[in-house]
This record gives sequence, structure tokens and C-alpha cells, in this order.
Amino acid sequence: MYRFLKYMRRSFATRLYQKYQTIDPKAPIASFTFDDSYGCTFENAGDVLWEKEMRGTFYVSFKFLGLKSQPGFQLAQLKRAINQGHEIGCHTYGHIDLSQVGRNKAIQDIEYNQHRFQQLFPGMKFQNFSFPFGSETYPIKKYVGERFCSARGNRHGINFGNVDMANLKSIKLYESKYTLRDIEHKLDHALEHNAWIIFHTHDVQKNHTQYGCSPEFLERVTDACQKRAFDVRSIEEAQNLLFKPIHKLHFSKVGS
Repeated sequence: MYRFLKYMRRSFATRLYQKYQTIDPKAPIASFTFDDSYGCTFENAGDVLWEKEMRGTFYVSFKFLGLKSQPGFQLAQLKRAINQGHEIGCHTYGHIDLSQVGRNKAIQDIEYNQHRFQQLFPGMKFQNFSFPFGSETYPIKKYVGERFCSARGNRHGINFGNVDMANLKSIKLYESKYTLRDIEHKLDHALEHNAWIIFHTHDVQKNHTQYGCSPEFLERVTDACQKRAFDVRSIEEAQNLLFKPIHKLHFSKVGS
């Protein structure tokens, strides 16, 4: 019943509210995104991308700050990612299932996540959002669409032509489920359509969960992007390439 209701609420949200923009990149774009605030991901994924002069987007829930469990991260790990130039996006504070709460509670939770971000990093503001569990309702999607430049769900696919910026499609980087060849097929499809392909995963570590991948797998995917001449950008960077810049983030160095 839960899955059916979640599906129906997401379907209504998709039909009733869209934030369409037409994208026509000069070259295909790839973005790597990471959910759920795993400390190992800040370190491992951050390093893989940084060493290739690429930037990713890490969607953070500050509920997990200070936890030693998984998911969980330490302030030093977040600072490391920011100092490498990666984008920090919003994933709600409590990592809540937005299909199970009302609009007011959802907004309160999302705004508290922003409050915690600015407490730790004054002047920094979330520009982009990711739906935990891919869960949406019409009123929450509408709020998110008006509040953020973009929102990424977990609908499978690539982005080209007329794109719903309040529910960007993505491709899972789940190493236990998809092979490198599977991912290469997706890249070839995106190349054919001159599209924006967004990857998402969770933990990046040697002994990854079913929702994550190893650093080696991530590196092979970035190699496949480079081989096909994809422009690899964070979500914020990609939007500034695709559209007239409507914001500019300054990721200054933060102390240890």
C-alpha cells in the first residue's frame, strides 16, 4: 500500500506542477550527485572528482552531522568537499519521506536544513534540491520548484529538450545492479541526444551498500565520460552553462 500511495502522489505531482525549461547544450553534460550525507562519499567521491578537475553535487541532510553510523558525516569531511569546490545541495534536514508529511512540516524541515547550513557556513545558501526516496506530492513539489533552482528525483532517464527542472531525471550508479557497460549505454544514448545526464548514488566506498558504488567504479564512469567528451559539471555549474546565470555561488576556503 505504501508503494502504491507513493507512486500515486508522485504521479499527481508530476501532472499538476512542472517547471519546464528547454535545454540545448553545446556539448553533452554529465553531473555526478550524491545523496544521504555519507562521510565516506565526501572523501572518496570528492577525491575522485577533484583529481580529475571535476565538481559534483552532494545533497546533505544535517540530521546526520556528527553521526558515526552510515549515513553519517563529520564537519571536517563536509569542509573538505567544499574546499575542493563541490556543490552542497539540500536533501531535507531529517531525510524525511515527503510523501508521508504535510506541506507545512516539509517546509519547516527544509528551511531548518538551510538554517543549519548557514550556522556553519555563513552566507552559503542551497540552490538545488534532491527528493529523499524520490518521494513527492503536488504541494511540496510546487514549493520546492519555487524555492530552488532545480530538484532532482529518481525518475530514470536523461534530460534533453523540454525538461522539468523540478524533477530532473537521473541514472543510478548502483554497482551491485548496473555494470559499467550498462552505464556506457546510457552515456551513448545521452551523447546521441546531446543531453544532460545526471548520475546519482549514495555511499562510495570499497564495501558499498546496494545503493552505492566503489571509488574504482566511479572513476571508471568518469573515464567513460571523458572518453566521450562530456562536460562534467555540478548541478549548479551545469545550469549556469545551460541558462543565463541566475545565481553565483562562491565556495571560499573554510577552516579545518
